[in-house]
Amino acid sequence: MNRRLLIATAVIAVIVMSCGKGKQLADTAAISPAVTIIDKGFSKFISAYTTGTVQALGTVQVVFTPEFAATIDRTRTQGLFSFNPAIKGTTEWADDITLIFKPSKPLSSGTSFQGTLDLSKLGQVEERFRFFPLVFRTLEKNFTVNINPVTVDLPDGNTYTLTGTVVTSDHIDKAEVEKYLTARVGRRDEKIIWDHENNNIHTFTIEKIRRAKEENELTIAWNGTAYGIKTKGDLSVTIPAEGVFSVTNIKINTGDSKSIEIFFSDLLDAGNELDGMVTTDPVHPLSVSAEGNKLLVIPGENIVRGGGGDSRRLAPQQPRSAARRAGKEKHQLQSCCAGYTVRRPRGHHALVGQPGLPLPGGQPKRR
Repeated sequence: MNRRLLIATAVIAVIVMSCGKGKQLADTAAISPAVTIIDKGFSKFISAYTTGTVQALGTVQVVFTPEFAATIDRTRTQGLFSFNPAIKGTTEWADDITLIFKPSKPLSSGTSFQGTLDLSKLGQVEERFRFFPLVFRTLEKNFTVNINPVTVDLPDGNTYTLTGTVVTSDHIDKAEVEKYLTARVGRRDEKIIWDHENNNIHTFTIEKIRRAKEENELTIAWNGTAYGIKTKGDLSVTIPAEGVFSVTNIKINTGDSKSIEIFFSDLLDAGNELDGMVTTDPVHPLSVSAEGNKLLVIPGENIVRGGGGDSRRLAPQQPRSAARRAGKEKHQLQSCCAGYTVRRPRGHHALVGQPGLPLPGGQPKRR
């Protein structure tokens, strides 16, 4: 949970970013829409509290000093908190010193809240310490879209499946998330299947994307402007024509387990001899395996850094198919795997890297 509990031992200035001028809360000590000054005398009663940025599904917590907590009447939980904008919720004790306010519904995104805790309803305090000020803000709504390489469907390989994720900045209703995204092949809308089981990561799947006699484009578009989000964009994924064998994508996996995933337009026969299918220049040992339409290449040596140790990560570009000659097409893909060649009996696919990038098992190949 993105929350900070601050120790109240001195005068603290809390800067609150506000999009408008909210009404000042009654009886609140020195609250303004911009700055809240907290009297250091509150440290006799409160040791920590919620402030800063909170999540939409978050709670407001106040931790009392053991001395003050020992005098508190814990049967009183009603009417302790007040917020502007108003928040409906319930108050409960998490333990002997921690009081929690739980909103009854998700907090509005991108909103600044000002509030108070009425300490006089819990114990005896001086009048100037009656209302403890609380200031916090929720995250702005936003999202990113990640799309995986297409996979060929079993058993015949005549259709594709594409998966991806919509990652939201905070909790957003799943029905709203589903309206961000559309998928089309030509004029035909494709059905999107959703899985919202992983908190702010929303997984989507497009199944049974058919290959046609001619190459098509699957366009994934996203737009959040109708919901107050500026994020928008699109990405076209090439759907190769029937009978065309080509490299469709390349994925570089760095870190401790370095590998290269090469995706093809058709299913690969894992039973075929794979030795020599992928080679490097200069030569380095490789482990090659096939699964579905993916060729997994694991270099046998540690990564070699070029360009003075500069290490950068590039997202591979997807090749656009055009005017191919059967069996003799050549795709030059800008990626981190310089000098790798995928060989076929009737042609080859050269994977050309850029100088100064980390390469699995080899130095950059300059072209």
